[in-house]
Amino acid sequence: MKIEKIYRLVYVCEDSESCESSFFIDKREALDYLEDMKEDVSKLYEHNDNCAHPFGGEIQLQEIILDEVEDIDLYANYKEVSEWVFDKDFTYSYQKDMAEAGICTEEIFGMWKDYEVE
Repeated sequence: MKIEKIYRLVYVCEDSESCESSFFIDKREALDYLEDMKEDVSKLYEHNDNCAHPFGGEIQLQEIILDEVEDIDLYANYKEVSEWVFDKDFTYSYQKDMAEAGICTEEIFGMWKDYEVE
């Protein structure tokens, strides 16, 4: 059996933290790993002062076509599969309550937003 494509999940963020999964020969296997990948990404930030995810971080599905490829990242296709979304209202309310209690915090809150991938 000839393998024509491989897949992996890649976390990208504006703060340059990165996290990559292992390679998979089946797209479904890579997508099944998404929940584990979210946990791996959370571990990147668990030692931050505010234990928070940065704005705009996302997990992408990287599809790599194996056709005499010299640089897999150059010839890969990316599809966004999950994004860390900032909950502005809750965060500002929490920070205001903490400030009124005399505690300064920059902690931010949000959640993962998953996208359909075919």
